[in-house]
Amino acid sequence: MEDSQILNRSKFTLFNDIESKSVEIWPNRENEPLGKTDMLDYPYYQTLVTAIDQQSATAIFDFERINSAINSEAILLITDKEGSIIYLNDNCCKNIGYKHEEIIGKHTRIFKTGLHSNKFYHDLWETLLAGEIWKGEMTAKRKDGSIVWNFLTIFPLFDNDNQPYQFLTLRTDITKQKQMETRVARRDKQLNAIIQNTNDAIGSMDENGQITFLNTGFEKHLGYSLQESIGKNIFDYIAEEHLLKTRNTFEALVKSPGKSIRTEIKVKNKRGNYIWLEFFATNYLKDPLLNGIIFTSKDITRSKKIAEEMKRMAYFDNLTGLPNRRYLENQLRKEVLRAKGNKTSFALLLVDLDEFRYVNNSFGHSVGDKLLEDFSARLQETYTQDDVILCRLGGDEFIILLSNVFSLEEINKHASNLITLINDKPFNVRGNDFFITISVGVSVYPYSGESMDLLLKNADMAMYRAKGNGKNQYQVFSPTMNLFTYKQFTLRNDSKKALTNNEFNIFYQPRFNPITNDLTWAEALIRWNHPRWGLVSPDEFISMAEESGLIVQIGAWMLNKVCQQLENWQMEGLPIRKVSINLSSLELLQSNFIEMVSSVLKKNNLDPKWIEFEITERMIIDKEEKALKTITNLKKLGISLALDDFGTGYSAINYLWKLPCDIIKIDKSLIKEMQVKSASYEVVAAIITLCKKLKKKVVAEGVETNEQLELLKELACEEIQGYLFSRPVREQKFAQYLKQGKWVPENKLISTYENKRQYFRVPLTYPLEADMTIERIGMKALNIGSTKVLIEDIGPGGLRFISSINLPKKEDIILRFTTEIFLGTFQINGHIVWSSELDDNVFQYGVKFNIDEIRRESLIKILNNLQVKLKDKNILTSGRFISEEKTSYIKKQLKGNFPKPNK
Repeated sequence: MEDSQILNRSKFTLFNDIESKSVEIWPNRENEPLGKTDMLDYPYYQTLVTAIDQQSATAIFDFERINSAINSEAILLITDKEGSIIYLNDNCCKNIGYKHEEIIGKHTRIFKTGLHSNKFYHDLWETLLAGEIWKGEMTAKRKDGSIVWNFLTIFPLFDNDNQPYQFLTLRTDITKQKQMETRVARRDKQLNAIIQNTNDAIGSMDENGQITFLNTGFEKHLGYSLQESIGKNIFDYIAEEHLLKTRNTFEALVKSPGKSIRTEIKVKNKRGNYIWLEFFATNYLKDPLLNGIIFTSKDITRSKKIAEEMKRMAYFDNLTGLPNRRYLENQLRKEVLRAKGNKTSFALLLVDLDEFRYVNNSFGHSVGDKLLEDFSARLQETYTQDDVILCRLGGDEFIILLSNVFSLEEINKHASNLITLINDKPFNVRGNDFFITISVGVSVYPYSGESMDLLLKNADMAMYRAKGNGKNQYQVFSPTMNLFTYKQFTLRNDSKKALTNNEFNIFYQPRFNPITNDLTWAEALIRWNHPRWGLVSPDEFISMAEESGLIVQIGAWMLNKVCQQLENWQMEGLPIRKVSINLSSLELLQSNFIEMVSSVLKKNNLDPKWIEFEITERMIIDKEEKALKTITNLKKLGISLALDDFGTGYSAINYLWKLPCDIIKIDKSLIKEMQVKSASYEVVAAIITLCKKLKKKVVAEGVETNEQLELLKELACEEIQGYLFSRPVREQKFAQYLKQGKWVPENKLISTYENKRQYFRVPLTYPLEADMTIERIGMKALNIGSTKVLIEDIGPGGLRFISSINLPKKEDIILRFTTEIFLGTFQINGHIVWSSELDDNVFQYGVKFNIDEIRRESLIKILNNLQVKLKDKNILTSGRFISEEKTSYIKKQLKGNFPKPNK
């Protein structure tokens, strides 16, 4: 073959599948193989370029193999001069989603997406028709309507007259790349919008603090435009007093790549005012893209001012200007540490104005507030020493902290002078003279307690003791204060405000048919949710309420609440049951009692048939005629009556038919004994039989065991009430009973302990002194100090002790005993099961331990060791054993001997 022929073959020719003729792409570029320059960017030409490079100028190419390689990799499309499609390969079909036969002959405008302008297409065609190659990104609409992005290189194909008559398009699918670019662009735009529209300042600075970027938030903060600020140093804006601290913080940040800081800085704005910024900064100096310190700041000037005002309000009383409880607690903690370190004493006087509530109730709160201001002023005029702190705890309670006291006599003098100060002359408020008395409780560090909480609590306890002893006096706290008396007093004192403070709750105890287990009735029982003692049962406060007359208000409140609840349950569509309410004799004998009951029923739109009142025999004995008249009028209203606690007290049989009662409730004491005492069983049987003959329904109260239930079933008792079925529950739980309509028996754990003593006891020749306190009442834990008692004997099951404190026998009152045996501390819990009075104010108690078997086994080992040691004459040195006569020792505790502080 001649060289010219070889040269002509080296000019790449594409065999046109449609016209079967060869055409030259670059007819005037001799000795320049295709792709060496113009098509090198396309990966599917790598093979072609490599082949050409490896061939000599005289080589004959295998164009069929080359065409095959191109078609397998490239996305090819050929159009005529007008843009009609005359050829596309399989890859192109996949790219645009059309089959060959669907697209051949169609114009390329079929791919138009509307995303490119007319000028875009005009410039493209102008380039191609000029015989030049066009490169660029273009979208194409696929057959399914979706859009694909391609990078296109369009080559004009020339005829023998060197005129473009067809166009070869090589495509690269860049859809994923464009989607990524779109996401990045969108994110950048969103971030920029956020940065520029936030009220916070965002910016960056270099390692010297020179600002390199800012958003508009900086201008909002300081008033300087971005042009004024960018390029300035951040320290130019810092207040002088904060400059050194801020520089140190910044320098530390610069030295710690990746570290972040948060600080508050004071800066000067363009108007010359100082504002506070909360400043966050992170060191990105090592980041090749950010290469700076990125910061944000927020204007916190207003919140700082509010915080300062709140701090003032937090530590000082608005009414009197005195420091408040929070301030006192801070100072008291410091005082405890100081006294502990110096081994000195200080005293806390808690002052409470007696009967202050009557001033508010009679003259209004404005007068009461003025009286408190004047009272505070009198204290401040008197106590001007630096070592005295006056505080208002709240309400009508004040604290006087005496930092340096050296004897009990000094404390007594302070307290006595304080009472004289208040009694000397009345307080004149708006023309009214108020003769005020005060009750003062005193606690002394370390004898009344060694912590802030204990000192405050014991001063409070002593103050209530002063009130209980008649007011207008002071009491110094002593650990021997009667804990139970304290509780009773606090209940009595607080009962007057319990109703106002909405502290009473109503619980419902259901009654059931023992045969069918159907829910038949319910008894409404009041509970006092006392802020200090938790839930208090009516046994502990009803008598107080009756003595004070408060029971009348409580009764009216309770009736109204029960009626409201029944109405609510009706509105909820629940099948309500009759509810019984206990009455007191004081309520029953009120002249307007019937009118009150009728009014409450009418107000709540409740049928009287849903209410039952429970009365006792004792209520009607003294004023039988008047009581019977009221009971009869209640029956006329349609209210049913129940005779409660039958079988105890008087239990006159004639009342069974004399009183118009529908229900007879057998007292729980008889139910409890009927299993073990045949007499009690016979009494219960007789009551049930008699009531049936009198056509009165019988309810057994206090049913707690299945054995009791079975006996009552045998006796055909009609209704059952007791813990076996349900304890008194809140209205939400009782609503579930109403929905359920029945009692479903549950398996209950049987106690592993027997009622009778089953363990040995170790009698103590010398009684063992111990500290006793009430750890909890029911589920509420207490912390009310301790008193000394003497343990007379002890065993694995319990102990016997004597004390000057009169305590109740209640399983839910848990006592804690702490003592020392054999140089080790011994502590155990239990509850009182029996008691007796040995002498005036000297009581003896039996305690059952509340411990598990593991603890019991450990206790047995200690007791066995104790039995051996008791034979030793030196036993007194092995623990807190007392050789003094027991009764004399206990009576000493009654005197409240108070140790004298050392000077």
